[in-house]
Amino acid sequence: MSQSTAPHEPITAGTDAVAKLPTPDPTTSNSYSDVAAALPEPGVVLPDTVQTGSLPEIAHDYTIPTGNLEPSTIPYNGSELHWRGWRSKYSTISALYVLAARHYEPADVSRRAVHAVFSPPQADVMTDASVGHWRSKATEIAQENGIRGGMAAFHGYRVKKEVVDTFRSYINQTAYEGTATDVLLWEWIRRGDWRDYVEWGPHVHIVGMCKEMDSFSGNGVFEHLRTFPEYTRDINMNAVSEHRAVAKDIMDHATFRVNDPRPPIDWFGDLQGSQPWAAKQLATDTTIENIREKLINGPANGSLRIMPDAIDAVNELEDVTVGSDGSATATLTQETVEVLGEFLSHHTQINSLDGVIDHAIKNA
Repeated sequence: MSQSTAPHEPITAGTDAVAKLPTPDPTTSNSYSDVAAALPEPGVVLPDTVQTGSLPEIAHDYTIPTGNLEPSTIPYNGSELHWRGWRSKYSTISALYVLAARHYEPADVSRRAVHAVFSPPQADVMTDASVGHWRSKATEIAQENGIRGGMAAFHGYRVKKEVVDTFRSYINQTAYEGTATDVLLWEWIRRGDWRDYVEWGPHVHIVGMCKEMDSFSGNGVFEHLRTFPEYTRDINMNAVSEHRAVAKDIMDHATFRVNDPRPPIDWFGDLQGSQPWAAKQLATDTTIENIREKLINGPANGSLRIMPDAIDAVNELEDVTVGSDGSATATLTQETVEVLGEFLSHHTQINSLDGVIDHAIKNA
């Protein structure tokens, strides 16, 4: 990888497949962690050379959400959620308020939103101060190049190419080809010591309001990754679903300092205000709740299907287990069990950890 810049490479399946082991079926109700567990262990199939080499000192001052962290040590986790619950909470927040801002805009063209990534010169990001500088600089560059407001999240690491290629070889020519996300890749490398499979590669993901992105010719690399589907005020699910998926990819391995961490999301431009997210000041509470409902539960006419995140969430609420029919049992309070049972039985589609956790905890 170049030390000057490191363009982002979204995970997609390659064409140079190796011999396949049985792969999980995404149409079933397996969680992402179960899907990753069905793949060969990275420490077994990856060559020893992948795990050699050392990360720069700055990389050890930072971490990502993992099961090795106590919930109380995950930043801005007042409810002390398990890391997957934390991921879901901030994924929902991230997607919700960008969608609310899109809803507020009066014209279709002004409702356009994009996903971009800024990679600073890698050799220039070797101190805590430089991380802070480039996090702030990324939002300035975004605004100077057409993104008038949105959210930004810092990633400190990139998965090594050999690891990505091996991962691709297992999902190639399966139902995951073309749909597998960074979430599944990072779930896989979390099965071992994830630091063995990454290199320091700081970059900032940005999702924001943008009629048209301008070209960038400054210091670093500023890439347009996608323009989100058209958003209409009947809250079309194509846009909601893509925002939800992108937000989860971003928050899954959002990077924070071990000591004195910054907030996981930086709001900037039109979405920066007196509150952490200015879109809350623009859209009505009813609109926000309607969008949140779509983010959590999917379309009202969806078929009953326990999605991977929901199973992760329920399994992580202490001793809750989920049967193949979606029923829940637990050693929690009876009230919480009843709430979970009702939630799982009557909601037509569950797509978010946040939905299960919030509903159970707030109504128990």
